[in-house]
Amino acid sequence: MPGTDRYIAGAALMRIATLSHADAACGPLTMTSVPGTREVHFRDQDDSGGITPGDTRTGEMALVNADGSTAGKIHWLATVQATDADGKPTAYDEVQVFTFDDGAVFTVNQHAPAASFEETTTTIVPTGAKRRIVGGTGAYAKARGTMDITVDGVDFTYRFDMACD
Repeated sequence: MPGTDRYIAGAALMRIATLSHADAACGPLTMTSVPGTREVHFRDQDDSGGITPGDTRTGEMALVNADGSTAGKIHWLATVQATDADGKPTAYDEVQVFTFDDGAVFTVNQHAPAASFEETTTTIVPTGAKRRIVGGTGAYAKARGTMDITVDGVDFTYRFDMACD
């Protein structure tokens, strides 16, 4: 059934094992990506050879705290929601799961891609993107707030402004 893989991938993202995180605080938090750890995969869900609604990008990347200690990982699933007359994506939804040893934080957003959706060596996230924090597990249960992303090539800085009460 076309599109089934994206639902399976989404369910898998929610079951990701947690990793190490040095800061066990729910509140302001900043971390950066680890160069060379980014893996991205494009899936043409209907095998059309072009970009269509339902096509996905999944990926993961290691993260470090400001002091260079291991923070955890980010995993994401981006799904094309709309395309223009030329078949270029105009909007996509993205779910991100940040995993730490003491829990996980979930973020969501919808925006237009900053680059080619199917090109996995570039980022589709525009610099200055803001995500909604919609929940978490463990130390981050009931997490809410926002997360800002700064992009430099394929390197990222994530700034969380969240509360968990």
